[in-house]
Amino acid sequence: MVLLDNQADVSVMHPFMLEDIQTSNHKLRIKVLGGAQFTVTEQGNLPDFFPFYASKLTKANVISFAKGEDKYPIMYVPHTCFNVHLPDQDIRFHCVDKLYIADWNDNYGTINVMTAEDNEKVYTKHEVNQARVAYKFVPTCAYPSIEEAVRLLENGTL
Repeated sequence: MVLLDNQADVSVMHPFMLEDIQTSNHKLRIKVLGGAQFTVTEQGNLPDFFPFYASKLTKANVISFAKGEDKYPIMYVPHTCFNVHLPDQDIRFHCVDKLYIADWNDNYGTINVMTAEDNEKVYTKHEVNQARVAYKFVPTCAYPSIEEAVRLLENGTL
């Protein structure tokens, strides 16, 4: 899924959506709703579009409306969708819960995604077990912010 966002001033995607990923010339700190933030140091190309920032930490694949409109005409169909007119096809971003989202599989076929099992293969057993402990820890503590969780652990509160 890809979000066409008229409030975004950058475009960011999970690396599995991009090609030719390289270290960016610029570090970028991205802040999202709720105050969370992460730093992006890589860029890649989204086929038919332009360079995007790449991050495994992004919660959403986002195309900046302004950057998309700079590249292609975008037509609004009230209460229904935005159509991005590419030379060979249109990509429709349908309204879903007040957000305009495109299913990239509809336009570009299946995207291969690594499974949790695939991800675990690159870590030691100890690292996987620690991740599982952390995964259980967060809801137990009423979903603290990362900073609060670190304080709880460092202070021995738990």
